[in-house]
Amino acid sequence: MATEWSQPAGAASPLAAETVEALLDAVDEGLLLLDPSHQLLLANARFYELFGLQRGASLAEIRSRIADCVADPERYLELVLAQDALFDGELEFDLVRPARRVVRRRVSPVCDPDGELLGSLVSYRDVTRDAEINRLKTEFVSNVSHELRTPMAAIKGFLAVVLDDDQDLDPEQRRHFLTIARQQTERLSRLIDNLLDVARIEAGRRRMQISWVSVPDLFRELALAVGPDAAEGGLELRVMPPGAELAVMADRDQLSQVMLNLLANAIKFTPRGGEVELRAEEREGEVALVVVDSGCGIEPEDQERVFEKFFRARHEGVSAQGTGLGLTIARDLVEEHGGRIELASRPGEGSTFTVCLPRERGEL
Repeated sequence: MATEWSQPAGAASPLAAETVEALLDAVDEGLLLLDPSHQLLLANARFYELFGLQRGASLAEIRSRIADCVADPERYLELVLAQDALFDGELEFDLVRPARRVVRRRVSPVCDPDGELLGSLVSYRDVTRDAEINRLKTEFVSNVSHELRTPMAAIKGFLAVVLDDDQDLDPEQRRHFLTIARQQTERLSRLIDNLLDVARIEAGRRRMQISWVSVPDLFRELALAVGPDAAEGGLELRVMPPGAELAVMADRDQLSQVMLNLLANAIKFTPRGGEVELRAEEREGEVALVVVDSGCGIEPEDQERVFEKFFRARHEGVSAQGTGLGLTIARDLVEEHGGRIELASRPGEGSTFTVCLPRERGEL
């Protein structure tokens, strides 16, 4: 579709070059305006910023810079040789930013009201974030499918054994198989609950039942819940008893869900022989619930992203199971309480997640 280049009705004279340049500089896409012979007329500020070029660079310098940083130089060369014929697609670039960027490049003809070709407009729009979201969604669907299939296969298999070999199984074997099936059913239930939680939180439909929550009572419940998993993983679970009167205003179920999530992650990413600690700290105007592990830690570049939906940090030697929703839900629930989650981590040394909540209801 051609872009029509025309003057506003009643305009006394063509737009000044400075005005056109200012208008293009206000656009958040990199723009190149070429004449019909494909000579550079002008480029906007965003283009120079995107490719790390000095303003006023020649077309030859621009093309050289693009060829240097494009991930597929042969494809870009084909476009240049085709004199930038109509094109709308994505290219990957190693630009001045630290990570590879995905840029949507589009070439549009520019015509006057009579249809005469005045040149072409080449736009470069950074769509890295959109591409990453699409990648994460695709990965999420794959992960959820895997997370659903695995327990379903276990349930189906063990129930089939119980039903088909009922006469040959002793009561202890039958109980063992049914226990595994129940555990896998609970795993499925947690997955579905996580998916529903995300939907409710995003829709603002998750209700809170605020009351005084005894931190010592909460810690006892958490220890009972995660103690078997820690023992199975060969870990020492240390629960530091808080003061008997320590309490916080919160939704008990939601706070328990947050802490169970953090403890489950700590256990998951701590190798056998390691430690996981749960403690509480009283701070000015707030209560801090702290989960410390001696696990593999989180890389600095991943620490800002671990709370993003679908994101799963990579850990050497640890399979990246799960949907990447747990920390997102934990953060959202804590923020709904008027609090925050702090993260401190060093690769190879472990991580510390701190849930900070206002002490009084009036601060929520």
